[in-house]
Amino acid sequence: MSEYVFSPYVIPFTAGLIFVIIATFYFWIKALKQLDPEETRKVKENLFSPRIVPILFSWVKEVFLESLLHRKIFRQNFLLGLMHMLIAFGWFIAIFAEHIRLWVYTLNPIEPIYFPIFLFDFLRPVGAESAVGMSPAPMLFEMTTFMMVFIFLHDFFMTMILTGKALSIVKKYKPGLFGMTGGVKHNQYDKLIVMLLMLLFIPRMFAVGCSVYNYGDAMVVVNGISPSVYAFLSYNFGQVLGGLGLASYESVFWWIYSFCIGAFFVALPFTRYMHIPTEPLFIFLRKCGVSTGKKYTGFSELEVLSCPRCGICFDRCQLNTTPGMDVEVQPIYMLEGVRDKEPDEEKVFKCLLCERCEATCPVDIDISNIRITQREKFNENKFKKDTDRYNYLDDAGYRSNGGNADVVYFAGCMTHRTPGTKKAMNALLNKAGVKYMNLDAEDSVCCGQPLIVDGFRDEAQKLISENTKRIKDSGAKILVTSCPVCYNSFRKEYDLDGVEVMHHTQYLKKMVDEGKLNVKKTGKKVVFHDPCELGRIGGEYEAPRDLLKKAGTLIEPDDIKDDGLCCGGSLANTKLTNSEERAVAGDALNRLLAKKPDILITACPLCKKTLEKVSDNKVEIMDISEFLLE
Repeated sequence: MSEYVFSPYVIPFTAGLIFVIIATFYFWIKALKQLDPEETRKVKENLFSPRIVPILFSWVKEVFLESLLHRKIFRQNFLLGLMHMLIAFGWFIAIFAEHIRLWVYTLNPIEPIYFPIFLFDFLRPVGAESAVGMSPAPMLFEMTTFMMVFIFLHDFFMTMILTGKALSIVKKYKPGLFGMTGGVKHNQYDKLIVMLLMLLFIPRMFAVGCSVYNYGDAMVVVNGISPSVYAFLSYNFGQVLGGLGLASYESVFWWIYSFCIGAFFVALPFTRYMHIPTEPLFIFLRKCGVSTGKKYTGFSELEVLSCPRCGICFDRCQLNTTPGMDVEVQPIYMLEGVRDKEPDEEKVFKCLLCERCEATCPVDIDISNIRITQREKFNENKFKKDTDRYNYLDDAGYRSNGGNADVVYFAGCMTHRTPGTKKAMNALLNKAGVKYMNLDAEDSVCCGQPLIVDGFRDEAQKLISENTKRIKDSGAKILVTSCPVCYNSFRKEYDLDGVEVMHHTQYLKKMVDEGKLNVKKTGKKVVFHDPCELGRIGGEYEAPRDLLKKAGTLIEPDDIKDDGLCCGGSLANTKLTNSEERAVAGDALNRLLAKKPDILITACPLCKKTLEKVSDNKVEIMDISEFLLE
């Protein structure tokens, strides 16, 4: 093309698009500069190596499946996934199809950025030359089969988008159909941009309808197919507008559409929809091996910006779903404060860190680690670091066993508060003939995880160092613990090269499988409660179930594995009141007992103690080790 079609109404759209592009690059560059050296190294190593090819394929696949098709949301609820997919994929593919139509017509892939968006006005069929308000005159095309197909595709994809928006209206008034409670409270900017997103498709349909109506007789039958069929939305809607005398306002509707989409672009960087341009970069860095670390970095910032505030986390949080509780501390609120550089202490600390929200986050944001880094920032301003308080450990009365153990058993602080578990484990280990030592039978040292999750990572290092010394001094190649919190701490925070860390369910299964421990089958019906730290966080679901199937009749409750319920007694929470904790525990217990088991089994001493507090002797609650010993 030697001369491009132009109309003044494209200015708002073009200005808004340029603004959002500049804003996106600003946030991208800022985040990339804030990557720590290790994160930068991982990106460079992959970027300039043959590995980049499979990384790019994997990146495109995930962006397509998750950002456009919303596969993970479909898994949560079909209607919810359909709503998101119709809008995101419909919008993307509609724009892409208009680009293809233009490129095929002009044979020139380089066109003004506004051109495909207003193509129905700028590219008109032969016989519809009389458009006004543009210079030079619009380009003309023959109504061929190719053009007919792309007009049909435009109407089809616009129908997808409008259906998606209709579903979003239904969701507002009937959230239960979408698997949600509808209690999320968005800020005024998010409400504004949602309104703009709704509005911009309406004036577009009016504008396109007017344009098609004004094509007049140029909308001809192609291969026996009437324009009322291949342009089923734009043509028929245009006939309605023409009948109402609105077709003469064609340019007005294009102006309104341009203003709406331009305003949407200008508002986007300051709202939830910033996730649209941020998420692809976030996914790419993750494909390069970058993950949320122990400090808040540029990658963490991208995670925060990638949060779409969809509200799925809100409906997963037991601080919301427990009857009588209305606590607005879910990630949707916490991350909003972090993004705006105004984190709220209540929202940061009042959390169980059970990771129910994380298990269903459609973007896979590492919410817990981000929350912990924010806790550390709050503590920097409130407390003086005091690592000297643990110097007493240097003179503690620990006695070495001479490095003669095959297995070292670490009960953990909470197991010491539920001595039945510790006694059962010692009995089972002796029964299996295991050569072991109790690392914390006397002079016990905490694993350090309670300090870490409360934002005192540096203070925890002294405990980690002391335990590491004792574990290595034992000579054992296997470390067994009854506490899932300790299990994850030893795996993730310790450097125990050459020592295999196992939860006691895993080790007991190993003993049974090797024939060193016999399990007697009982006729008792048991329900297993998945502890958060063992299941969602530790990734172990099958070992306890395999054991219980051998020892009893396992009944699965409705909430299992990734959907498992937090007991409410998490050590990660410092803000929940006693009554709130009991409310969460009571609701979890009632849901676990819905199928009326004889015994409720868990594999966490903290869960056992918490659930016992609210059981009122309704059911016997046991650790799995106690049940196996029995």
